[in-house]
Amino acid sequence: MSDKAPTPEGMPEFLTPFANFWIRTSPRLVPLFAVISAFLLGIPLMIISAGDWSVARGLDISITAYSALIEGATGLAINQIATESVFDPFREYAAGNTLEATGISRQGRPFNNVATIGVEHLQTFKDFLNDYPAVADMDEETFIDFAERIKNIRDNDSIDELRDAAETAVAMEADEVSSGDAGDLAEMVAGKTTLALTTEELAAAEELWSGIGELSGGALEDALEDLVYIDTIGYVAVLRNNAALTFLDDQNIELRSDQADTIIDIFENDYEAVQEGIETLTLMDSLGIEDPAALADNFDLLGNLYDSGLLNAATLNEAVDVQFPQILDEHIIILRPRDRILIGRGQADDMTGTVYDEQSLPIVYLRLSGRAWLFIPANLEFMITRSLPFIIAGLAVALGFKAGLFNIGAEGQIYAGAMAAAFFGYYSAFDGLPGILHIPLVIIVGIIGGMLYGSIPGLLKAFTGAHEVIVTIMLNFVAIRLVDWLIKSTDPVLMGNPEASVPQTPRIVESAQLPTFDEFPLWLFIVGGVLVFTWLANVPVYSFLWKEPRDRYP
Repeated sequence: MSDKAPTPEGMPEFLTPFANFWIRTSPRLVPLFAVISAFLLGIPLMIISAGDWSVARGLDISITAYSALIEGATGLAINQIATESVFDPFREYAAGNTLEATGISRQGRPFNNVATIGVEHLQTFKDFLNDYPAVADMDEETFIDFAERIKNIRDNDSIDELRDAAETAVAMEADEVSSGDAGDLAEMVAGKTTLALTTEELAAAEELWSGIGELSGGALEDALEDLVYIDTIGYVAVLRNNAALTFLDDQNIELRSDQADTIIDIFENDYEAVQEGIETLTLMDSLGIEDPAALADNFDLLGNLYDSGLLNAATLNEAVDVQFPQILDEHIIILRPRDRILIGRGQADDMTGTVYDEQSLPIVYLRLSGRAWLFIPANLEFMITRSLPFIIAGLAVALGFKAGLFNIGAEGQIYAGAMAAAFFGYYSAFDGLPGILHIPLVIIVGIIGGMLYGSIPGLLKAFTGAHEVIVTIMLNFVAIRLVDWLIKSTDPVLMGNPEASVPQTPRIVESAQLPTFDEFPLWLFIVGGVLVFTWLANVPVYSFLWKEPRDRYP
């Protein structure tokens, strides 16, 4: 029996090491392939939903979402490095104009508004308002009321019933029936027929609306049916809804048409913002500006550079044309999402280096092809910290499955273990221990605390036959309430910190805290990455590609 795995017949010799590497690695990469497949399947959904069937917009949203996901999970990111060309949109806008360095965010807000609503949407709104000046002449309050009524009528009302009831409501309004009398009248006769309406009731109704006494037969029957609708919707609402429909009729706009859709779109995008956006769009057309988002980003970047103290010119023109090139000669500026920046002072020509975020946490970068390849240890640390309780809980459940038991109490056991670990982490008697002893002690005590709490349903199962599912579920709530009581108790103070503004334990002493990633040198992360990669490849470190994989199928 050969100790070598079969290779595809006719494969060139130089490809054999790569085939062996793939045979060795692929089984461990199945979860990764599953995640990649989920990502790929998510792209069409984003195109349909968030992208509104726009492939370009959907892809852009997908790239942004997945980049944020990868950055949050691994701490890895790729961002653009600022160059002089980054301010080309601003130079195009500011040509021939002097812009003061005051109210920078206010100056950029109109362009951000255009980018948010969308140039195509605004152009549609502009064309519509040009075609229907009666709509354009409405003030904001009138338009909002009008659009809301159109939307509600389309969503909730029967058009035929509304139009029929409106005839009765308009007749009542012509007879100067007040809204209070209309409500009383509708309540009095609603649901009655001409046969069921007594002479006394008709006389009382006539006192509220004299016109009802002039109706008879089918006309009276129709009026009574209309009053049922008026009683449901409201007299004033029927009149105003009818006025909105009448206005649409006068403008030759169907209730369910593209024009009516546009009215509702303007309303949903904020009428004032749309009006401001149309004005800005007109200005952009006159200046030949096609990318409002880039211009809005320029203003945000300028604001950040002024806030950081790198720019201080009195005009934005001078800041962009004179100061910014000088800054780039001295510093590296990395453009981050949401218009944030990372500044490497004195690192303009460095291929690698470290910059610091808003919380003074280190971020390592590698400069490559005009982009910065970032490693953010704090993001990786946060992901590991948040995922560890879920990993521990999953292992606890898996261990129970191996024993033929269904352990639903992992959450409570984590609470119990954490409670024990926290106590040994802040208790003054252990304050003098060196970290090399204190950290293992806290970890071991946490394990023992969770184990002891998990032994309760085990003992009950063994000696009383109590079902572990029910017991562990109940013990989850016991542990949660127990921790809550220990931390919040004030008389006596048990595990709470009386000096804290929110319920919490005293601070864990330094010797009991695991080191944070910013304390580790970069080479340690590189070595760790190599070890993880070789583990995934299922090969020893000394034989990367050339060791033949053993035959898994004797």
